Amino acid sequence: MIPADGTFLENVLDSLKFLPVDLQRNMQLIYQLDTYAEQLQLTIRKQREIVLASMMDGRKSSNTVDVAALKKLRRLERKSIKLLDEKLILARECHRIASSHLARIDRDLVKFEQEIGPYSRDGEFEEYLSQNLGIATLSRAVQRALLGNKSTVALSPAPLAASIPTSPHVPSADGEEPRPVSGPSQSEQTYCYCKQPSYGQMVACDDENCTIQWWHFKCAGIAENPTGVWYCRICTERRRNARLDTKSP
Repeated sequence: MIPADGTFLENVLDSLKFLPVDLQRNMQLIYQLDTYAEQLQLTIRKQREIVLASMMDGRKSSNTVDVAALKKLRRLERKSIKLLDEKLILARECHRIASSHLARIDRDLVKFEQEIGPYSRDGEFEEYLSQNLGIATLSRAVQRALLGNKSTVALSPAPLAASIPTSPHVPSADGEEPRPVSGPSQSEQTYCYCKQPSYGQMVACDDENCTIQWWHFKCAGIAENPTGVWYCRICTERRRNARLDTKSP
């Protein structure tokens, strides 16, 4: 049975929930400093013009104005440098927060996958989420997020029943030449054209109405994770027929 403790998934969800708050606060501060720094640069530019004008004005009989203007310019420039330092500190803090959260999510996901891996294909994972986290079903988007976006690698070898006749058309898990394997047991969920359990690298069909959803790379005729939208042959043919029916008078 899957452990009843939902700590790992809850930690991941909490991290995703609070990460934007920390970053938004710091980014808002950086934006405010940027706005102030722009205004300060305009003031510094004007003050430099005043200093240059007073230095070039030969009618001035005293250097008092020049000294006061120079001191003000230096104060403004020091303030500008301080603003840049504060922005740098905030930017580093944003990087630290993001790195810390991502590292914790990575650690928790590894532990979480170790817990759910052996049970992720027989419906027990959905029952676990429903009972412990109040999640009735997993959307396809969440499934892909947990299983690796567009493609995934089986988390554990799929057990095969020796009593089922072998088939010469099932691809091997390592992507080499096809080899005979035993059929799946009745308790295992099957995928793909070959009607075998999950193993090796798999790709998800992007058609929401796809009844199979996951396909082995070898059976799908691909060698690497596809970029953009990908449809299986069944859905591709169905979508093409639907377009033809729409165009027909």
